[in-house]
Amino acid sequence: MEMLGKTIVEGKTKVVHQHARNFDQVILVSKDRITAGDGARAHEISGKAKVANDTTCTIFEFLNSVGIPSHFVARSGDMMVAKKVHMIPIECVARRVAYGSYLRRFKTPFPVTEAYRFPTPCLEFFYKDDANHDPQVTKEQLLSNPLLLDEAKQLRLTPKYVEQMELWTRAVFETLERAWAVQGCTLVDMKIEFGIDMQGRLILADVIDNDAWRVWPQGDRRLMKDKQFYRELKTVTDADLTEVLKKYEWVADAVRGFKARRPTACIAVGVDAPNLKGAQTKLQHYSALTPISLTALQTISEPTVVVTSAALFASVASITACPVLIADANTDSAVLREQILRILARDDHVLWCSLHAEQIAATVAAQN
Repeated sequence: MEMLGKTIVEGKTKVVHQHARNFDQVILVSKDRITAGDGARAHEISGKAKVANDTTCTIFEFLNSVGIPSHFVARSGDMMVAKKVHMIPIECVARRVAYGSYLRRFKTPFPVTEAYRFPTPCLEFFYKDDANHDPQVTKEQLLSNPLLLDEAKQLRLTPKYVEQMELWTRAVFETLERAWAVQGCTLVDMKIEFGIDMQGRLILADVIDNDAWRVWPQGDRRLMKDKQFYRELKTVTDADLTEVLKKYEWVADAVRGFKARRPTACIAVGVDAPNLKGAQTKLQHYSALTPISLTALQTISEPTVVVTSAALFASVASITACPVLIADANTDSAVLREQILRILARDDHVLWCSLHAEQIAATVAAQN
């Protein structure tokens, strides 16, 4: 407990403390508390805090391992050490299956069928305001009226940050969706939050525990393992709370099986000469071969990420037997997405690659 400094903010289910020995870090401490309906329903569940912290730390460790930047630094007992960030008061929601509040908001004139499956994740934004029940905001509202995050520093949620939030929300959801699929579960939807670090970079923040998503084993709503079980209880008994904790423990155990794996496909990222060094640096975690030659490409016998110059780029597909994702900084994002989906459709070792919004891949990740 000697790491705990002053309380920065206290919410319904967690407390954020200043790190006593590092001004650039904070300590997140979960509570043994579960709530629903903006706090209208609340109960104490002994042991929930430990399980929630274990889940969120495991998820952040997994996401960091596949190249998704976050504020996570380390787990410390039943607490989480994180980078200090300017939190963005926007909940970013990604949905694969229509359920919950989405159905209530689209009742008429054309109601959405329960359990309708979106071909691509449906993304929504909500302004964090409990008093007004977290009103929905559109991307266009965020783009046209940049939200002031820090008046003293004149830090605003610029259009660049909004675009990055959308990109990373999709990346986080699709990454975790595939990880859950390997466990035989459907990730129905989830909510995440972002912050801006001291260097001005947008990164994943807050927590991702069993309060943050809906998870259905075997795609069956009746087997739900998430907080929705608690939300739908008409009355809450001690036996119900025991069942809630069991579900949370099941999830904490399941996510330990999320493992990042090297891809079974060769990803060729074509980069113009001025950006080549930066690209190689960003992708070195994935054993990028640099510099690369046509001869070296012919000898590839295992999953490999190849970062090469634009001049050699076009030749990659013809000289390696591995599936190859062909894209460069100028590739249309829709075309790139189709290429990714074709590879994902035929292989359980998943690739995730994005060249949108930056000159080089925002992330290249492999997960099971």
